[in-house]
Amino acid sequence: MDERKINTQLDFVSVQVKDMQKSEKFYREVLGFNLANYQNPEVVVFQNEVGAIFAIRQPFTSLPKDQPLGLGVSIWFGWKGQVDQLIKYFQDKEVKVLTPPYDTPFGRSITIADPDGYAITLHQIDTYEN
Repeated sequence: MDERKINTQLDFVSVQVKDMQKSEKFYREVLGFNLANYQNPEVVVFQNEVGAIFAIRQPFTSLPKDQPLGLGVSIWFGWKGQVDQLIKYFQDKEVKVLTPPYDTPFGRSITIADPDGYAITLHQIDTYEN
């Protein structure tokens, strides 16, 4: 094996959260995520039709109480539907909208903050061309 080249691919993402119940409710009720069949009181795993994709978890270490956790992190999820219609939806749900809908190379997108301050970008996948 050429040690300068490692064949890796992103397989799974989890983020540490301050309040598991609040974050689980956000991802289930606001973003419509489905729970995976995984039992662990420290982790909530979400899935789509191909399997587990994302998790929230209790912290490994103590987290700062007075600042958002997501500084420097942006998490992107594909969205089937019109992103422009989400701004009112998020405002009605009292979700902080970080950017209004905008165009990216990956499709029309909008960025919101989850309960811990992680930047969540939803991009319109029905217009994305590989």
